[in-house]
Amino acid sequence: MNSSFEDIQILLMSSFKETLAMEIKKPILEEHIENLINNLVAAIEVTDNAEVFKAILEILVLVVELYPDEFYTQFRDTIDLLFGWHVDHTQPLSNIEFISTSLQKLSHHFKYNLEFSVSLIENFLEDITNYSVELNGSESLDHVTVLILALNTVLKCLEASFHPNNKSVSGEFIITCLASIIKTVTDALDSYLPENLV
Repeated sequence: MNSSFEDIQILLMSSFKETLAMEIKKPILEEHIENLINNLVAAIEVTDNAEVFKAILEILVLVVELYPDEFYTQFRDTIDLLFGWHVDHTQPLSNIEFISTSLQKLSHHFKYNLEFSVSLIENFLEDITNYSVELNGSESLDHVTVLILALNTVLKCLEASFHPNNKSVSGEFIITCLASIIKTVTDALDSYLPENLV
């Protein structure tokens, strides 16, 4: 697949989608799923084409929805890779929204890996704070916007799990998150009115 033209790669993923539709009706691929997930993630790692990335991600999500248990050991490394695309401010908003929607289909894994998910939020908050110090140009504003969108994706994945009842989440941390986002957005909107950030 890696040596094929990009349109052929996308067609290959379309054919995989048809295969997985048949797999729902008559499962026969279970013993190959771990290898399939590994290969899909490896393909995401080497592509720099957004359309190919989206095609592979769609298949990856379908496979994980069918066989969630096979994804537990690969979740963290894969999510780090996917968020690399999510926080790429050069991507059009439609691509970022596609990634966010795809990740939300894996919300069970975010909840199961709560400490990891909270650490993602902490990292995004730290980056947001760092970029918000220099909100003097469109690029820093773009960085802040995609970071807030990424943080928002994690929060949507966690839903009610992001709650002080969980030992990984304190009430103080939730307040800190909210205060940090409100301050950053308020500072940004003093000078700019970017639709994505609003």
